[in-house]
Amino acid sequence: MTDSINKMKSICVFCGAQNAVPKPYLDMADELGRDMAKAGKQLVYGGGDCGLMGAVANGVLAEKGKAIGVFPRSLGRIEVEHKGLTTMHMVDSMH
Repeated sequence: MTDSINKMKSICVFCGAQNAVPKPYLDMADELGRDMAKAGKQLVYGGGDCGLMGAVANGVLAEKGKAIGVFPRSLGRIEVEHKGLTTMHMVDSMH
């Protein structure tokens, strides 16, 4: 299993995007992102700038890692895309 993890270049994270999350959870998400970047793994996620997903992305970026967002245009009405990502792919649907 360790060999498989070491060979991975990217890790996809899918978690909550609401800001109404207790701070300890946001801190853990940030730490996960930082640890991913330190391990040389890039993040692929939903592209938002809020909640746990935003915290993971911000942690990755704080450690100069790569964060790739895949953001459905339809979510633009209810969520804000992260403006500081390495790469953002705007897509027409979740599919």
